[in-house]
Amino acid sequence: MIILLTPEYAADQELKTVIQLLDAGLDRLHIRKYEYTAKETAAYIRSIPAHHHAKLVLHTHHELAEEFDIKRIHYSERDRLELQHMPVLQGVQLSTSVHNIDTFNELEECWDYAFLSPFYPSISKPGYGATSTIHEQLAARNNQAVKLIALGGIAATNIAKTLSLKVDGVALLGAIWESTNPIKAFDDCRDALANTNNIKQ
Repeated sequence: MIILLTPEYAADQELKTVIQLLDAGLDRLHIRKYEYTAKETAAYIRSIPAHHHAKLVLHTHHELAEEFDIKRIHYSERDRLELQHMPVLQGVQLSTSVHNIDTFNELEECWDYAFLSPFYPSISKPGYGATSTIHEQLAARNNQAVKLIALGGIAATNIAKTLSLKVDGVALLGAIWESTNPIKAFDDCRDALANTNNIKQ
């Protein structure tokens, strides 16, 4: 599974690129616009053809999920920790973020998957994750009820290595949005994923 996170701030030709990637087979798009108002977020969603809305995940303004028939919402680690109890949302899948394997192992079954980051040095945030040892922690994973998605520094060049570890998928950010050709960058990542899956078979 390949997941893409939007940049926090608008990228050049972002919506055009998003639609092209969804058309090309992107599995899931996380709308990660923490500075956007509900109105701005709704406008962003409306710009994406309705037949792709099933692939969208909301990081903020979760109330828009019902309006646009979106079935996936994401809680940041901070938001998850602030929850007094998990909301019961019929037919909605939940995801969240963690930053070490111990926290991941403590997640309850209500979470479909969790981002574990920073997996490698960040592409979009120079210096972030430079000393990360998260990929070395994976041997301690004992939570199989929640899918583990590697995030941070993921690119076509390390997807095979990443998927050889105890992860269930990868999430892209800088590899796409920092590229001069986001579509080719995605194709390269998808090919790397396909090649890894073929080897496993």
